[in-house]
Amino acid sequence: MDIRDFEREDINVYLEMSNDFYASIHTKILMRHLALTFNLCIEKSPHIRGLIFEITNIPIGFSLLTFTYSNELGGLCLWIDEIYISPDYQNKGLTRKFIDFLLSEYKDKVKIISLEVEESNMHAINVYKHLGFRDAENKSMYRWV
Repeated sequence: MDIRDFEREDINVYLEMSNDFYASIHTKILMRHLALTFNLCIEKSPHIRGLIFEITNIPIGFSLLTFTYSNELGGLCLWIDEIYISPDYQNKGLTRKFIDFLLSEYKDKVKIISLEVEESNMHAINVYKHLGFRDAENKSMYRWV
């Protein structure tokens, strides 16, 4: 599997895979939000990075990474905001390859890699635990503004 940054020509592939991703978690997302995210990735925002996964130049997935600073940890935090692998390519060890890529790419650059997963997705939870992730000790909260 090859992993590369979004390119302008990836817009339709990204939109299609994003729609599949959100449908799989039964969530609707506005098309303008997807377009905004894609454009921020293309513009090389320091806050977000979009990656395409390919096998023999065929897009099979994507990930969105976001970055924050943690005073508590004393450095940058990488958040895997989204990870999607097309159903035909799931359960083939590609998540491990992606995490290995992140560990190599961000070694000595970030303090922690975080993600969230649907509580009902036991398969994904087990995969992430096998890859060294553990349950967070805090509860996330949010407020719309």
